[in-house]
Amino acid sequence: LKIIEIAKRFLENLDIDVDYDEINDQMRALSGARYSVFNLFDDDGLDFTTKAISGDRKVLEKVFGYFGYSIIGKRWHYDPVRAKKIKSNRITVFNRLRDLTGDVINETIIESLESMYQIGQVAVVKIMNKHRMIGDFTLIMTKGESLQRPTIIELFASQTGLFLEKKKSDEKLRKTNEQIAYMSYHDQLTGLYNRRFFEEEMRRLDTERNLPISLVIMDVNGLKLTNDAFGHSAGDELLKKIAATTQKHCREGEIIARIGGDEIAIILPASDENDIPNFIKRIANALDKHRYGFIKLSVAFGFATKKSLDEDIFSVFKTAEERMYHNKLLESGKMHQKTVDSILEMLFHQNRREEKHAHSVKQLCEDI
Repeated sequence: LKIIEIAKRFLENLDIDVDYDEINDQMRALSGARYSVFNLFDDDGLDFTTKAISGDRKVLEKVFGYFGYSIIGKRWHYDPVRAKKIKSNRITVFNRLRDLTGDVINETIIESLESMYQIGQVAVVKIMNKHRMIGDFTLIMTKGESLQRPTIIELFASQTGLFLEKKKSDEKLRKTNEQIAYMSYHDQLTGLYNRRFFEEEMRRLDTERNLPISLVIMDVNGLKLTNDAFGHSAGDELLKKIAATTQKHCREGEIIARIGGDEIAIILPASDENDIPNFIKRIANALDKHRYGFIKLSVAFGFATKKSLDEDIFSVFKTAEERMYHNKLLESGKMHQKTVDSILEMLFHQNRREEKHAHSVKQLCEDI
């Protein structure tokens, strides 16, 4: 009945967080130990952390006082002597606590504790996953008493191992699923949402209560020139800096996404066309204060606003994009020259000989 009860309890707890204190309390009750210590090993099976201690709290607080620190949460470095002593058996019994601790804890302190609190046998019950040790229960007995129900205890440790590995596997799967979900809706370079998420949000937010809905499209100036002059890694850094600066100046509820190679788009629910110039000015001013090297952060803007429910949100998006391209075309000559000047400034700063050579060539051409 006890075996069935143990298995049932672990199965019932598969969907909740690991309660190390509860598991340790169960082991102490099963074994008849005065104190039970639950240690969990790192993946390499070497260093370990004490996750829980069961027993008289007042006594434990005094013990922690002797040590000068709380053992709960403490990481212990690999001790080859301890590892060798418990290597052979699932359960290893020591007549004295000091026989287990060796030089890890001051022997005088251990002897004092053994005498003061009448500590007798100590048993280490390994928690295994196949041939890998993932933890242990260190069971401390009162002097004159011995370990009870060793078969049940070994089974409990085995069930604990299966439970912990299942929880670990589930946690890895959860994190993997979260990562996949994140990657499916985010741009890997900038961390912004991607076009797929942006279009889904346009559909989701396309309701009467969000009207008017404004869309802002941004296109990074000088990205191709930066890529050509300094390589794609420099262009990536420029794009990341623009994305981070823009995101920092967007408010809660405003959806920002990278929707193309050098395009960033923003959804502004409940924002009419009169609000957008100030929004664009805020972003432009923020970008103007930052540089990547000697290159100023600069973008071309376009926006459009959906005012009535019968308007198609994707048509509004197309209008915003067309306006952005129109503005980019109007500013292209000026922005192109500014970008070239910034690139030359950066190049000359890195190589003064190139600057002198360029000025000499320029003078020679003017003379000719």
